[in-house]
Amino acid sequence: MPDDMRRAFEGFCLLCSTMGEQIPLGFVMGFFVDLIVGRWWDQFVTIPWPDEIVMLLAAHTNGNSKRLKHQLRTFVRYINLSFCLATRGISSRLRRRFPTEQQLLASALITREELKVLQESAPFSKPAFYTIPLFWAADLLTQMRYEGSIIGDQAVATINSELLDFRRGLEKLIMFDWINTPLAYTQVATVTVHSYFISSLFAWQFLDTDQHYANHSIDMYVPVFGMLRFLFYMGWLKVCAFSR
Repeated sequence: MPDDMRRAFEGFCLLCSTMGEQIPLGFVMGFFVDLIVGRWWDQFVTIPWPDEIVMLLAAHTNGNSKRLKHQLRTFVRYINLSFCLATRGISSRLRRRFPTEQQLLASALITREELKVLQESAPFSKPAFYTIPLFWAADLLTQMRYEGSIIGDQAVATINSELLDFRRGLEKLIMFDWINTPLAYTQVATVTVHSYFISSLFAWQFLDTDQHYANHSIDMYVPVFGMLRFLFYMGWLKVCAFSR
């Protein structure tokens, strides 16, 4: 390559080195990673657990009859049924485990009579409403209080409050599934990262040390630290892409 072309190419590399550092890569990736990781963690902590409801129910029930045991099992079954109905459209594992309501029936999560009521509550062939089993659980709770199996109205109010929190958790999970991260965020982060590394392909070129370019007195044929930077930023970008 003639010297004038080499000097022009090296000048372009120096320009890319100067201008490439002005790309706000750290700011964009920091904001994007914080958004995606925060959303991922919020989804995890939003998952409702039936443990507190069951513990409160066990603490406030009085008796050891077969009817009471059947009511307790039915109450917990309603909670698990509601969870399966809500998360079946979110989790691929649950969707494979319970592709239709018939699998719920085969797993003894629902009876035939309850399945008929559940299907009638979902017009136009839409999925069954996941809160209906929670309505059944609340009615069963009232029945147990009327029969004297639960001690005190305050206990019923406390357990109903936990049922509402359980429903809110399922609702938030469904909303997380409905509303994804805005596509513009992903596009901006992707364009920023790729633009930075395209300019870095020239900025990290081996330059003639005899020209005594600033910050290029020591140069290497292989940009080791640039490769590490590429692995870090592209790794974060891929992690965020799979976590959306």
